[in-house]
Amino acid sequence: MIAVGETGAGRTLAMSSSGVLFEADRPLRAGLDVTLSIAWPATLSESVGLTLRVSGRIVYAERKIAVLTMKHHEFYTRRLAAMPQQHYTMTSAAA
Repeated sequence: MIAVGETGAGRTLAMSSSGVLFEADRPLRAGLDVTLSIAWPATLSESVGLTLRVSGRIVYAERKIAVLTMKHHEFYTRRLAAMPQQHYTMTSAAA
């Protein structure tokens, strides 16, 4: 079972204005509220990159593949090489 506050890593497979298809490092389940932090490919300078933080609910999950419906998204700055490509955190243990 996945606990609130638990983190993991993965990779983005596809993204739209309303959702993200991603592969997690472990199986997830539909109904989980999750926050994804995705390293954005564009940078502001040689040392400053962007991170897209997306909050939403997993609406489909099979093995390690999951689809998240976005509820909120925001860009943040980060030092380059300061985080993995994608990282997620469970924000609640919704049914």
